[in-house]
Amino acid sequence: MATSQPGQEVFDAYPELARQISALCERPPWRITGVSALLYDEAYIYFEVSKPKHWRRRADGVFFVGLGGIGGSIEEGETALGCLEREAQEEIGLALEVISASEVHFIYEETWRASLAIERRAHPLPILFTISANLYRQREL
Repeated sequence: MATSQPGQEVFDAYPELARQISALCERPPWRITGVSALLYDEAYIYFEVSKPKHWRRRADGVFFVGLGGIGGSIEEGETALGCLEREAQEEIGLALEVISASEVHFIYEETWRASLAIERRAHPLPILFTISANLYRQREL
């Protein structure tokens, strides 16, 4: 992992996250490229429909459309939380109240691989890392 990668503040607060991701990755080095958040209020959990390039059709014809949280790519020099705040303003026009998780889960190539219960620290703990080879962006990384 690079020492000044996007999202580095998360790994400064929770170095065990970087160790877990490094253990899962088949081809280091790795890099955080984006962030997202699930939004909820007293009545609903809000999801965003994924971009069509991420939709899939199985051999039997069943069509899968992804759901996720608001978010996007981390820009150069931006922190993970800074990216989340910017994306919230761009996508829904609102500020977010970020709530720290008590457990983080790791999905690698669409398969659950690990969960860690971690004591909360000064930086909010993410609830989920989705990890993939991301070969379509390899040259950028």
